[in-house]
Amino acid sequence: MGYSQESLEKAGKAVVNDLSVRQAASQFNVPISTICDRVSGKIALKTTHDRPPALAVHVETKNVNNIKIAAKLGVGLSRRQILRRTHVLCTRTQLKTS
Repeated sequence: MGYSQESLEKAGKAVVNDLSVRQAASQFNVPISTICDRVSGKIALKTTHDRPPALAVHVETKNVNNIKIAAKLGVGLSRRQILRRTHVLCTRTQLKTS
């Protein structure tokens, strides 16, 4: 995706305010078909294709901060160790991730 959500919203508003779809696509670097789909209502304007996060933001932030503290103390963690710690955290909180 070579455009931001903000560009898409601006392009949609421009089309609603009588700018042609082609001009809006060129001006905001958003594909014509995407603008048409969003303006016509075929697809909601705020739709994203990302998966929702499994961990709550505050839990993930706390986990990251703990990893940073460990790194400052000279205890580097590998990717495997971080994934294992996260798995243990999810297991203890009975969080289903898939």
